[in-house]
Amino acid sequence: MADSLKNGDRHVVVVGAGPGGITAAMILAHRGYRVTVVEKAGQVGGRSACLHAGPYAFDTGPTFLHQKFTLEEMFREAGRNLDDELDLIQLDPMTRLKWGQTSMETTSDPVKMAAEIERVFPGESEGFHRFMADQEEKFRLLVPCLTASYSKFRDLFRKCLLDALPYVATKHSVFSLLGEYFSDERLRLAFTFQSKYLGMSPWKCPALFSILAFLEYRFGIYHVQGGISRISEKMAEIAERDGAEIRLEASVREVLSEGWETSGVLLESGEVIKADAVILNADYGYAVTQLLSGHNVPEHKVRRKGFSCSTFMLYLGLDTLYKAEPHHQILFADDYRKMLLRFRKSVPFLRICPFM
Repeated sequence: MADSLKNGDRHVVVVGAGPGGITAAMILAHRGYRVTVVEKAGQVGGRSACLHAGPYAFDTGPTFLHQKFTLEEMFREAGRNLDDELDLIQLDPMTRLKWGQTSMETTSDPVKMAAEIERVFPGESEGFHRFMADQEEKFRLLVPCLTASYSKFRDLFRKCLLDALPYVATKHSVFSLLGEYFSDERLRLAFTFQSKYLGMSPWKCPALFSILAFLEYRFGIYHVQGGISRISEKMAEIAERDGAEIRLEASVREVLSEGWETSGVLLESGEVIKADAVILNADYGYAVTQLLSGHNVPEHKVRRKGFSCSTFMLYLGLDTLYKAEPHHQILFADDYRKMLLRFRKSVPFLRICPFM
């Protein structure tokens, strides 16, 4: 690692103060780089920012934390301990899933989860144990692939990638893969609805992403006191303590470049901020068609790409705390697949999650 004095001579501009951009700013500032974050909104958080409505506050993005261990690693990279910075509560049960009059509560405790499956779907718990064992092996093989650098062409031939190839090069969808473990379609949905995190149908989502359900049932999910938006806010605080400058309501008009090297950004105000490197954390579709200064991708090419589903969110501020209700409750349509095909651009289940 280069020493901090050398790093301090280098200026990095981060465009966008969403979770990715603010994570980069926090880690780079800790490593001694001079960091400037420019964000067009009036607060950090991007798509996981906080929405305020009178006395109420709502997460506009995720409403629970998945893969706590990844966030722990990010904070360690910034010289901090996650549990010292944020108050996280593991949710147990994690969710209540409902199909008409049938409901099941999920947990990351394997004994309790198997018992709950057996209670609601008799004879199916053995499939749960097989699924978790198989996905544990998949997870073991995939982690080295996901954490490796691919800066050189030869990196594409790493042994870890070859070992993981059977899991990647499969014709299975997430839903069809779950048919190898569970006979009841409702139970398959309990292990495939996580494909919605990617905005994909479980009938179309590649089987590789069955790992999402495994991570949930293996490591659990967490509520962040104050909301998920507190993560970005805390990262911003840490970055600023380490010297980063975070400029809100600073919209970028253009990422400047000299040849193929970035040289800074031009703000809508007309101000130019010179930089040795630019990290672009803006929306992909907008950034590559509008901001790249002579290297923009034609808009028609981007529009030919497949886009993920959207969702209709209804935020309700209630004056009563319903203690009998779970943190997350998911109500599935009677014919989930039919609804999904009918409403391809929206999410065909209702998620109810109180924000505390």
